[in-house]
Amino acid sequence: MSTVEGGRKLGGIKTVVYGRTVVILLGFLAQLALLYVGYILLRNYGYVTYGLFLTVTAVAVLYIFNAPGNPDLKLSWMLPIAVLPVFGAIFYVTISAQPGIKVMYNRLKALSEYTKKYVLPGGEAGDRLRAAIWGSLPITWRITITVLCMTPAW
Repeated sequence: MSTVEGGRKLGGIKTVVYGRTVVILLGFLAQLALLYVGYILLRNYGYVTYGLFLTVTAVAVLYIFNAPGNPDLKLSWMLPIAVLPVFGAIFYVTISAQPGIKVMYNRLKALSEYTKKYVLPGGEAGDRLRAAIWGSLPITWRITITVLCMTPAW
């Protein structure tokens, strides 16, 4: 990756250009373009633009309402879609369709299943770890922790 005089990398510009920022900005521009077309060029056909916005909002809200997931999260997505229909729908698609996050989640789930056989059952591992940590602390720290917590040592 190339650098400039101060040692900064130019990768930050590429990340902004090819990241979510551009998609969000394009969503804002699409919203503004549709508003411009709807209110300036189609003054006599304002009901068509209103119907288009209403249709986009209804389809997006129905899709989110029927999607599986947390109802509180669904409700929080419906608000921006209702306020800014075109931008809200584009923003929802951008955020919800993150293939990288889904791949990482599936990989972590698979690794968790694979490593379950190495985890000791019950609280035995935690008790051994606490004993090892407590035993390795200097006596002054153990006294300080015991006095501050006013609880018996681990």
